[in-house]
Amino acid sequence: MAAFRMAPSLITGDIQIDNEHEHLLVLADRFADFLKANNDEGCAGTIVELTEALESHIENEEKIMARYGYTNLEEHKEQHEKGKKRYDALLKKTARHGYNNGFFDDLIAILADDLITLDMDFRGYLKKMSHKG
Repeated sequence: MAAFRMAPSLITGDIQIDNEHEHLLVLADRFADFLKANNDEGCAGTIVELTEALESHIENEEKIMARYGYTNLEEHKEQHEKGKKRYDALLKKTARHGYNNGFFDDLIAILADDLITLDMDFRGYLKKMSHKG
């Protein structure tokens, strides 16, 4: 059973963005399972997959936002950069100290706070756009 699912309040309204967010949470669940089993190889493999998915998601999301003419895109990109720096710092810390529950807590904070919740302004923008049409 998965620990993380997209709450309805976090749905942006763009299917691709929402599906990618869900995929990131599935990978976080997988990582949690490997962490609980003390499977460092599984943790490492999942982090590689998560890193690739995260990079792809950020690129896709920014393209989608540009296509919609999102007015706060530049600020959003800056926030993505901050989130990526936190993520990179977390990976470097892990290279020194290994995977632990603190790593997982920090990972979830980055995914939830810096990436998924960040998109709620975009959700509001999409709602305004749909009411104009």
